[in-house]
Amino acid sequence: MAKENKIFSCKQENLLAKLLGWDVVSGSGARFLPGDIKNDEWLGECKTHNRPGHRIEFHLDIWRKLYREAITQLRRPVYFVDDGSQLSSKTWAMTCWLPIEKVKVVEYFGRVSSSVTFDDSLSKDNLFSVFNDSDDIVVYELHFGDDTVWLTSFDMFTKIVGLV
Repeated sequence: MAKENKIFSCKQENLLAKLLGWDVVSGSGARFLPGDIKNDEWLGECKTHNRPGHRIEFHLDIWRKLYREAITQLRRPVYFVDDGSQLSSKTWAMTCWLPIEKVKVVEYFGRVSSSVTFDDSLSKDNLFSVFNDSDDIVVYELHFGDDTVWLTSFDMFTKIVGLV
């Protein structure tokens, strides 16, 4: 099972890195090689499942670890989660850094505890129905542990970092 998980993780990491123009961290997960993907400004952690159709789930312990690692490398943390499909269209991003003046913020409607879990399509429908302009960059805002973070689709995240 571990080998199968690694195959799906590698597929997700390579896809997201390619779409963002970032690098895959060789040997990611090793003690001295934090994160899964990165560029000069960002350090990304990627999580997936080995079958599609799962709920999107962000874990506070993973966020805190990524945040510490990113700060020590003078990078911004971003935590990517998909539904197990390894598709960018089913991927969400969580970060604590945004050019807030350039985004539309919606208060997150779901339950927040030591994890944030939601259904991909329902959340996208709710998020994007708020604004009709396709040029809008829309994010959910929530408090996760001690941090204010923003959740958005992978496509919106690429707009945030100026890659679209």
